[in-house]
Amino acid sequence: MKITLNKNSSSEDRYSFWIEGISNLLIQNLLENKNAKIEIKSSEDLLKLLKKEYAFSSLDTLRASKYISLTNIKDTNDSLVKELEKLRVELQSNIDEDFKDYSLPNSFKTNITLDIKKDETKSILNKDEKLRSGILKALPKEDKKLFI
Repeated sequence: MKITLNKNSSSEDRYSFWIEGISNLLIQNLLENKNAKIEIKSSEDLLKLLKKEYAFSSLDTLRASKYISLTNIKDTNDSLVKELEKLRVELQSNIDEDFKDYSLPNSFKTNITLDIKKDETKSILNKDEKLRSGILKALPKEDKKLFI
C-alpha cells in the first residue's frame, strides 16, 4: 500500500490522502468512520490487466499480490489466489459490467482518496498496521508527533 498526502487539498482541520493498493475489506472498515470521506477510483484498469493474465495457481502469490492483499498465512493466501483466479475466468467470459464490482474479492486492491478531519485521524490509524505506518510516513513532521 502506498500513501501520499495531497498537500494542495489538505486544510487546517483536514488531511487528504491518496492511497494506492488498499483492499476492499479495509475500505469497508474505513467507511465505518462517519467523518471520513472516501472517493474510490475505478478498478477498471486493474480488471483489464487481470483479464489478460494467465491462470493463477497457489504458486503465483507474488504475481497475485499485484491485484490482491495477501496475509502471512499460506492456506489463506491459497484461498485468495483461487478467488482471484475465479474472477479472472469470469472476466474472460465478459461478464456484465453491472456485476464486475460485485465479483471483486474483499482482498482486491484499489485506489482511493481519503479525506479525514485531523482530530479523527487517530481512529483511522487503529484500523490496520500498514495503513497506520503509511499515513504516519505521509504526514508532515510537525503533525507526526500528534499521533505517535
